[in-house]
Parts: sequence; structure tokens; C-alpha cells
Amino acid sequence: MSVDEDARWLEWVTRQFESIAGDDKEIDIDEFKTALKVKESFFAERFFSLFDSDASGSISLDELLEALDLLIHGSETDKLRFLFQVYDVDGSGSIDPDELRTVLKSCLRESAISLPEEKLDDLTLALFESADRDSSGSITFEELKAELENFPEVMENLTIRSQTPPITL
Repeated sequence: MSVDEDARWLEWVTRQFESIAGDDKEIDIDEFKTALKVKESFFAERFFSLFDSDASGSISLDELLEALDLLIHGSETDKLRFLFQVYDVDGSGSIDPDELRTVLKSCLRESAISLPEEKLDDLTLALFESADRDSSGSITFEELKAELENFPEVMENLTIRSQTPPITL
């Protein structure tokens, strides 16, 4: 986005936020899910949790704009770290096989792709074994980054500067 498009989009996001937030000037998880119109709430809940930087249970306009700024203008590493945090459901600093399976299952639901449980387990195992380079039973941020660097086109798609906003309220 150009600087002008960026400014117009941020003004639009601000207006949308204010129309949803109401008198308390904050958005709770239910308002967030409704605004995103998502089929699968896993990603809405993970994004909400990461956007809610003060862990208050609601998102202020400042929190939303700060998160969107990172997603739009952050470095590849910043964006990848955010993605890692989405996958690290328990906040432990690493991704275990159950977390990876949960993320993959949610991705499939959101995209309406059907995959038998056995195939989902096989996919999870293959991806996990490939990324868990030290065979520790968990994937660290550095391992995820190293794995994705083997697939530059995937890395680029995950971290590319958006031409259109990734989230609209």
C-alpha cells in the first residue's frame, strides 16, 4: 500500500472499530469474531489474544492499530514471530505436536478442505518431524524459521507486505 492508501485504510479501520466498540471504546472477543465473520473461531481467538497486549479481555483501538502496524509494516522476522505465537497456543515458547495438529485442523476447517483424521495425523507428523531439527519433541521459533527458509515461496507468502489489509473490521 502507498502512504496515502495506508492512511485511508487506517482511517477506515478506526471508523469501523469505533462503530463496533460502542460506549466502552473496546472490542471483546464476541464483537471481534462477529466483525471478522470467520467460520472457525480458533484463529479469531488466537489473533484476539495476541492483539490484547494488556490481557484485559478486550482490545482498544491503540492495541489494534499497533498489531496491524506490525502485520503490515513489520520485518519478515516480526511477522514470522507473530505467526509462531499464533501456533504456540499455550505460550510456552515452543510448538508441540498437539498444537501443530490443532492449527492444521483449524486451517482445513477455515478453508473447507476435508481431510480424514488419519491423514491429518500423517500430515502433522511429517511437518513436525521436518521442523523439529533437534528431535526435542517441540519446535522453537528458530527451528520454524529455519524450516521455512527451505521454502522461500512459503516464507514470502507468510510474511509479504500486504497489498490489501489482512484483517478488516
